[in-house]
Amino acid sequence: MINGKVFDQVGSTNSELKKLILEGCGLPFYVCAKGQTSGRGKGDRKWVSPEGSLYLSVGFSVSEVEPSLTKLPLFVGSLMIRVLGNKYGLQGLKLKWPNDVYCNGKKIAGILCESVIRGKSTFVVCGIGVNLIGEAPIEGSTTVHMETKVDFLEPLDLAEQILEGFEIQLLRGELFDFTISSEDQFFRSGDLLEIESNGIIEIVSYQGLGELGELLVLGAKQDTKAIYSADSVRLKSRMNN
Repeated sequence: MINGKVFDQVGSTNSELKKLILEGCGLPFYVCAKGQTSGRGKGDRKWVSPEGSLYLSVGFSVSEVEPSLTKLPLFVGSLMIRVLGNKYGLQGLKLKWPNDVYCNGKKIAGILCESVIRGKSTFVVCGIGVNLIGEAPIEGSTTVHMETKVDFLEPLDLAEQILEGFEIQLLRGELFDFTISSEDQFFRSGDLLEIESNGIIEIVSYQGLGELGELLVLGAKQDTKAIYSADSVRLKSRMNN
């Protein structure tokens, strides 16, 4: 069983858990909250965090995962697709590389994985935000309530099922032993993507995912590239297939 703490509200569950790790808490460990005042997404973008949705962070040691963490957000995303689909009967769930879950074309959950160094040891904190209640917090997003019309949604019940998924994979030592079907991916082979990194924008053609979770694309010169991280990845035009 993964131990943890539950808060009504924190600044950021990732920041709170990183602080606890630096203070020496045992791992794996989680922090869960019903609200955040300073929620963060990728690239320190603000994560709008209304009270009543799910904000969960799970921490574990790097010895429990592979050296490359590119695939970790994809594992969490695939876990979210299973849990959200099974628990709420949601349809149209897709994993958008590298760290978002979409439902019927709109963002419903986000993932933020960060490293923490304590002494000579390195740890990983994996943050998960799920839009549960109310209306869409930002343009282009959705909530479980909007998709299901269910009024009572308990974030701690959802957190419990997510933690069970983490625990099973950690105990088996199979955190990276999974595959993502093309049906579960937001991008389709041949889609044109706009990728921005360090202020440089490039238009590429999506080819799939590599063994370590990297994005495989065709560049302007039809050369195959592997992309392990980017500031933003946007769909420019959809390949009809």
